[in-house]
Amino acid sequence: MPHANVPLSADVSLPPGLASPAWRTIASYERALSEHRGSEIRLRSELIQAQTQLHAKDELIRQQEVLNRECHHRLLNNIQMIVSILSLQSRTEQNPEAAARLLVAAHRVGAIAVLHRHLHSGSSGNRVGDWGDHSARKACG
Repeated sequence: MPHANVPLSADVSLPPGLASPAWRTIASYERALSEHRGSEIRLRSELIQAQTQLHAKDELIRQQEVLNRECHHRLLNNIQMIVSILSLQSRTEQNPEAAARLLVAAHRVGAIAVLHRHLHSGSSGNRVGDWGDHSARKACG
């Protein structure tokens, strides 16, 4: 860019074909190139920042999924414990009516566990409305 700062006056004789517009064009190309390089550096920096944020969000999602699976597992374990306790109480109960009621309660709690497994199994189409179809199929077959 040595010629960009040379003043174009009547005293300076330019070679034929290099009138002042040609010098201005070179300077404008160099200026535009410099601006584009600055834009490229800025965009690359923004891209790296966005990729870093995306990786961090992916890691958070993965951690959330692990915690969610653990919560569902613990919930099902707790429900199974309740079913076991109710079943045990129904077997040791002296009153047959109370034993039958405890067994019904155990079956109801077990049904909650089945419903929870169905709704959280991760397969497509699992909605609460689908549960009616599922329970009807279970009852009929």
